[in-house]
Amino acid sequence: MGKKKIFANYLPGFHIDELNNRWWGNNFTEWENIKKCKPLFIGHNQPKSPKLGYLDLSKYEDLKKQVDLARFYNISGFFIYNYWYNGVQILNKPLEVLLENKNLEIEFAICWANHNWTRSWTNRSGALDTLICQNYDINENCYLHAKYLASFFSDARYLTINERPVLQVYDLCESSEGYLIELKNLLKNEFKFDLYLIQTLRSKGEKKSSLADSYVYFQPSYSLKRDDNLIDGLIKLTNRMPPIVKKNLYKLYDLMPDTPTSLDYNSICKCILDEYNSPVANSILTMFVDFDNTPRYKNRARYFRNFSLDKFAQTLDSFLKIQSLDNIYIINAWNEWGEGMFLEPDEQFGYKKLEIVKNAMDNNI
Repeated sequence: MGKKKIFANYLPGFHIDELNNRWWGNNFTEWENIKKCKPLFIGHNQPKSPKLGYLDLSKYEDLKKQVDLARFYNISGFFIYNYWYNGVQILNKPLEVLLENKNLEIEFAICWANHNWTRSWTNRSGALDTLICQNYDINENCYLHAKYLASFFSDARYLTINERPVLQVYDLCESSEGYLIELKNLLKNEFKFDLYLIQTLRSKGEKKSSLADSYVYFQPSYSLKRDDNLIDGLIKLTNRMPPIVKKNLYKLYDLMPDTPTSLDYNSICKCILDEYNSPVANSILTMFVDFDNTPRYKNRARYFRNFSLDKFAQTLDSFLKIQSLDNIYIINAWNEWGEGMFLEPDEQFGYKKLEIVKNAMDNNI
């Protein structure tokens, strides 16, 4: 087992994409939501302003800024979200730029974000308005998917566990298992890669798949004791109903007043550490920075109150003292600006969150 390594989840949504142009308007990127965000109350720190500027992740120069910054602050690599829909790809430029430029010296791994793409940002009924649907047909697409992944697995910078290339899957469920079995077989038989499959656990109710080699606890959602408002409670009940009933009820809920949900940062940090201090065998542990998805959901947002640099530093130090699989730890996230989860420097905190990571790693070698 090697030295401890921190990886950060990495969102590739900060560059222009043809499908996003079609769905959201020309030249749309995640930055549009960030720039337009309004504070929900006095003292609410919105909009967030990136100190590095509004990076374009299709450009080598901007990726190099991120890589150099991460390396300087003792972040070993990125888990990069990848969107593959039956051969159709979205927001894949950063991965391709990384693959083409071996001098970007940082480790990386792919997290296949295999959920349906919807309009959930716009309103509650938008969650049922599917823009592109994930399917798991075992056909030529599966072979092409394996070939695509193999091109990254061949890279010396790609993360391996027990000499096997890692693939994290965001939604490893019963409907995806058959496809993933075929994908593993193709990678082994056609491309000579023995896939190491990681399942993302997003809630305590999520069933562990026997297909997974190990598990990632996705924070803060996994440990969150939800303090739901009335409409959220109604939506939970609605989700068990037939699609046509769900759609009409969601439209009804959209007519009701929107209210944000406030959660306590200190409480969730304690919950996460308590969870990890119990045995969590065969698992990669995750900690989060902060959370505020107002840029995406406006008055329907969830946000944490009482965030402080001191609390983040204390929690991260305790987190790194707990054993994680293969000494790999994940922070959520490097650049989830739309959810207020980012290590990248902003105008409020500057480089202080990154300095906390560097200090924590220096103290927990």
